[in-house]
Amino acid sequence: MMLLGVVLHSASNYTTNPGEAWPFRDGSSWRGFDLLIDVIHLFRMPAFFLMAGFFGALMLERRGAASFAINRLQRVALPLVVGWSVLFPLTVAGFVFAIVNRLAGPQEAFRATLGHLVSGAAFKDVHLAHLWFLHQLLIFYACAILLVAAARTIVAPQTRELFVGWAARLITNPWGVLVLASVTAVTLLPMRQFCIETHTTLAPPLRVLAAYGVFFVVGWCLQYRSEDLADLARGWAWRLALGIVLGLIIPLAAGHHVMHPGPGSVCWFVGMAALATWLLILGSAGVYLRYLNRPLPLARYLADASYWIYLVHLPITIAFAGAFSRTDWPVGVKFGATFLATSTVCVLSYTLFVRSTVLGQFLNGRRQKRWPGVTA
Repeated sequence: MMLLGVVLHSASNYTTNPGEAWPFRDGSSWRGFDLLIDVIHLFRMPAFFLMAGFFGALMLERRGAASFAINRLQRVALPLVVGWSVLFPLTVAGFVFAIVNRLAGPQEAFRATLGHLVSGAAFKDVHLAHLWFLHQLLIFYACAILLVAAARTIVAPQTRELFVGWAARLITNPWGVLVLASVTAVTLLPMRQFCIETHTTLAPPLRVLAAYGVFFVVGWCLQYRSEDLADLARGWAWRLALGIVLGLIIPLAAGHHVMHPGPGSVCWFVGMAALATWLLILGSAGVYLRYLNRPLPLARYLADASYWIYLVHLPITIAFAGAFSRTDWPVGVKFGATFLATSTVCVLSYTLFVRSTVLGQFLNGRRQKRWPGVTA
């Protein structure tokens, strides 16, 4: 899910829709990148929060509340604080470089970028940028510690097991996806669009926390029935295919809805979006359980690198897109070059400066041998 962020942000430079959240646009664009972003945005972060709940429950059960809290402060809070202080001004500077380079060339772009950094102008409009999810994760972890402690004190063990078992079975039961989609649809109704909004402020709206909280709680409950996960490997194809079809239909139909609004149509779109979200999550999980549920050194290497890659990729992606904007390459080639160049720089920097160093221990909990294939 973190690596998909590189795909999403690479594509953001070449969409047809202007937006304040992404101030740079290459002169070339393609509607297909809008659809790609819409589909990825539907399920990427919900899947991430579901997995965060799953592994959070595992860690809390094994380590206890105090050790869990210390670990989350080290692995989430510190990267948020340290990473943001470096990456936020670099991200803003990346946008400055990209915009000025496209309009006036590299010499003016480097001058404007350096001036932006030296003057401190990058901090005039402060927000969490692409690290917002770490902040919301900390909120969920804090709530989980308190709620689990309260549940163990107040709620009978039989009642807890009944709730956890019921929530977990919704994941593996083919009809459970309709129940999960119904709950998510309710949380999507207050949104301004047909998916969960992205908020980069220190005080995210309750509607956003509630929507992501559903996935976090389901993932948390699923940990206690993890033996049932193998069921997702069956039926992954129809889930994934239907999720992709719905994910592509929604933005096209939503555009028609804006032009020709009809009574009750919002509920239909919200319901379709919620169903597509869960189908994409469960279908993707089924693919991994079916084909990647075995030792694969390269896959493991990329999984270990993904945290670092996501943290540092954004200013790199923007800078490369800005550099390529002055070429006359086809838009698909520009996107591919942006994605590949960003991925190469991120993976090499992880290999050379992170994996076997104290920084790798800081992010992943341990140092490892530098090159893939040496260890698995």
